[in-house]
Amino acid sequence: MHPRHAHLYAHVHVLLWPWLWWQLQNLNRWMKATGRGLLVAVDRWGNVYIRCMSDAPGAEDRFVRAPVSDRLAKALADDPCPRRKPGPQAILSGWASEGPGMCREHGCITGLPPPHT
Repeated sequence: MHPRHAHLYAHVHVLLWPWLWWQLQNLNRWMKATGRGLLVAVDRWGNVYIRCMSDAPGAEDRFVRAPVSDRLAKALADDPCPRRKPGPQAILSGWASEGPGMCREHGCITGLPPPHT
């Protein structure tokens, strides 16, 4: 029994520990051969269930990043309007009538036209 699997044995009846050990040995051998990680769950009868499996090594090259529109990129920018007063200060100063994310000198915080809906 490997110490990292000790918490799994706590949920299984003692008579079924050999069954759990055999399954965990097979999973460990498979994980070493493939380089993948697993998130497993164990029931009280010693059955092992795979809940999640990591990506195969080298899978980063196959990822495709979704294109991000310019409007979204500007909206998610760190500090699009440095002179904006956020939160309660904007309400106290009378800027609440201009709406959230508005700046008195610059209009809309992102400087983009409203979306077409």
